Amino acid sequence: MNPLLVTMSVRKLHPFTYWHEQLNSYVDKLLIKGYLHEEAHKIARQFFLEHKEYTHLIICAEDVLVTPCHLKLLLRDIEEHPEYPVIAGYSNYDFTHNWLNINEIDMRHKYVMFAEQYHFIPPLKIMTTGETFIRVFFQGLALTAIRRDVAEKIPFRPYKRVSDRLGYNRGIMFDLAFAIDCANNNIPQYVDTRLWLLHGGNTVHLVNLNEKEVKFIPKEKNINTQFTIV
Repeated sequence: MNPLLVTMSVRKLHPFTYWHEQLNSYVDKLLIKGYLHEEAHKIARQFFLEHKEYTHLIICAEDVLVTPCHLKLLLRDIEEHPEYPVIAGYSNYDFTHNWLNINEIDMRHKYVMFAEQYHFIPPLKIMTTGETFIRVFFQGLALTAIRRDVAEKIPFRPYKRVSDRLGYNRGIMFDLAFAIDCANNNIPQYVDTRLWLLHGGNTVHLVNLNEKEVKFIPKEKNINTQFTIV
């Protein structure tokens, strides 16, 4: 097992950035800063496809708080469950709705315009499920491990395009397109119910595309990364 963790960043979000930096001890990382999401996805996928030494592509969203314990649990998941092609964590949708960013309904036969169409799972359902892994249709790519064969087959494409007030014609809703493409290819997605993450909510107004950088950060050496999860 040799995963590559990718974060696509267009904002500076403390304390999220602090915790992302604490992950450097465990996996190689690719940090893509200042690019539109569509460009960043292409860069990430191309880098991963060209580097055959990596077994999994881990997408770690910049606006979710991921600690080393979260990452170590995900690494254990992909090691113990190689039969699961996609394993993900999940988060709150925002701070105003009683939603998690996962659902179980097939969304391939509707044109999605509003968040209510997702029928997101409420937190109480997870807290009472008693299951470690649940199969989902959609997960928001908050912290997601994608097996190499899946990354090679599924493109990171937008669900649709919009023109925003800054003049960009940009692709959006990559997580929904990913869910649809997985379903169309009979690739199941699983969520580890222990991997509940904090999402920063709506921070679109903090986007900055003026500083572009693609930085490879190799796993730090000579650091004890042994761990025990109870």
